[in-house]
Amino acid sequence: MNLKYILIVVILAVIVGGGILGYQYLLVPKEESKMPEVKPPEAPPEESKEIIEVRVYFVDKQMMIEGKVPYPDMVKPLSRIIPKTEGVAMTAMNTLLEGPTLEEQNQYVTSIPVGVEVKNLRIEKGIAYINFNEALNKVAGSATVSTIRTQIEKTLKQFSTVDKVVISIEGETEAILQP
Repeated sequence: MNLKYILIVVILAVIVGGGILGYQYLLVPKEESKMPEVKPPEAPPEESKEIIEVRVYFVDKQMMIEGKVPYPDMVKPLSRIIPKTEGVAMTAMNTLLEGPTLEEQNQYVTSIPVGVEVKNLRIEKGIAYINFNEALNKVAGSATVSTIRTQIEKTLKQFSTVDKVVISIEGETEAILQP
């Protein structure tokens, strides 16, 4: 009986041992089945990484709550660092449309509605002609209209090439941004 017992233990040991070795064999990849090493793509050639500081204008919440100054005077500049591009005015406007950062939202708001986009912007002879989508026309109240105009005009007039701003919505300049 001892011999029978020993034989069963040996057979079980061979089966279990072989199973474990076989399982480990499956887990360890063969040398030739290794995946080729993938290198991250090379960075594009260094372009000019010049940056510039621009100002975007938002409404100071505290001044708005106190209501002691005219609405255009509540619009204050905040600094942004953007890539220096040929279309820096357009980049500044798109940055304005992004609104205040999360940190700034405790103190500043924008009167420009969500969904407003610049369709085109051109500067000729000191005049910035800026055309927005229809979303800009969905505002009411003289205070809101006044602060929107101020936000846009001050953001564009910071550039030496801009003395005046003409705002249009879907190409129309008449009867837009009316209270």
